[in-house]
Amino acid sequence: MIVYRVCHNGQDIEGAPLFDSPRIIATNQPDHPEATWFYDCIKGRGPSYPSLIEQIQKRQHRTRKQLREQQQQLLANNTTDNTNTATTTITTPLYWNIVIYDFTDVTYIPWLLWYTGTITEQIMQATIPLPDEENDTNNNTKTTNTTTTKIDTKNTPLTRYQASQYVRLITRGTVTGRNTAPMVIHRNAVYKRHYGRKYNFTPAITENHTLGGVKHLHFEAREDILLAIDEAMTQYLPATAAQEHQQSEIYLNNSIFTTNTNNTTSSPPPTGGGTLVHVDPVRGLARPIDVAHFWQSNQSGVAARVRGLVSRRIEKIQHPTRNLTIITHTVGNKGRIGRNNVQHEYINAMLRCKIIVVAQRDRYEDHYRLLETMLTGALVLTDPYVRFPWGVVHNETVVVYQSMSDLKEHILYYVDQKRERLRIAAAGRQLALQHHRRRHRFDDLLLGDWEQRDEYGVSLSAP
Repeated sequence: MIVYRVCHNGQDIEGAPLFDSPRIIATNQPDHPEATWFYDCIKGRGPSYPSLIEQIQKRQHRTRKQLREQQQQLLANNTTDNTNTATTTITTPLYWNIVIYDFTDVTYIPWLLWYTGTITEQIMQATIPLPDEENDTNNNTKTTNTTTTKIDTKNTPLTRYQASQYVRLITRGTVTGRNTAPMVIHRNAVYKRHYGRKYNFTPAITENHTLGGVKHLHFEAREDILLAIDEAMTQYLPATAAQEHQQSEIYLNNSIFTTNTNNTTSSPPPTGGGTLVHVDPVRGLARPIDVAHFWQSNQSGVAARVRGLVSRRIEKIQHPTRNLTIITHTVGNKGRIGRNNVQHEYINAMLRCKIIVVAQRDRYEDHYRLLETMLTGALVLTDPYVRFPWGVVHNETVVVYQSMSDLKEHILYYVDQKRERLRIAAAGRQLALQHHRRRHRFDDLLLGDWEQRDEYGVSLSAP
């Protein structure tokens, strides 16, 4: 698949290319006849970029001009031809696939639907001949004493339904109405009442023909975090791998050494180091910290009051036979600097935890923390999602807590249940590695099936 990125002002957070997939080829040619246009709503807001509609109109203008020149040239060439009849087809399209990519926190869905509808109308209008082109079309059949030339431009007017099939939307905004902040007041409240609902896109797709399809966008497992985990793990693994290898009761059934691409067991790492590619840190790392939630208990803020509540509740948990080793504070830099850069202190701390608790922001579903903690091989306890990333399932790849009392019960249970904890943690880590990296996400979003939809009109994802 060939993709033209309409708005591109540099590389993304971790400095990696956006389309990290061998199946997707990026082009810098906006008029490439086979290219799908990819419009990033965040990067497209900058003043240095004209609006998407304006860029569509400019390409259509260039295409119309090119079509007229080709028609005139073909007519001139065929005038001197000795054949009796010549039929020439010009296939340069006035419409092409356009994908709107919305990665924003605050998504106003009615505006997005209005925007995609505007693009659909522009595609419809582009196929209606202009007055001078109608005259050209009438004169496109030219007869001489020996030659009849007919030109077919293959740009017949489209219906609204046909035009809408060229417009697709990828957005985080398929969930609306989330507000978990009341849990801070009603501390035993159940999440189900607060975590939002699915937006119904079916009327926009099947009735209003505003767009051709919608896919839900999840945060990915960042490549820079994965590489940092790889590097940090080598500092801890050599001294503990042999011990964990010998003590593991289920080593013969689930080796700490993963398999390579040829489905043969990889050799153990040499003395002095190992890499994340060959060694599974779920069983190979010593984890002296029982449970961690990387958020200050006294830090609330307007967007993360529940996170502060989670830390306070963890601090009050008492194990019946021993003291728990816990972390309830941030590690490394905070804010945008902390989130947009690799924090090695944070990575090192995660690799030493048996259980890591994560909580989403009060009003926005999904975050980077879920998949990056799954990469570390710790057991991840997460609050509920309306739309979980593909394969994230309670008691299989993560553990979902529905309330603060539920969170306490899960922590006290899994901190002592090593076999069960390691099973879920290993499955979660493999899911993140094999299905939720950047290459997997865009293969699914751009190349995956758009036709199979759920009852809310959102195309089903299955990387």
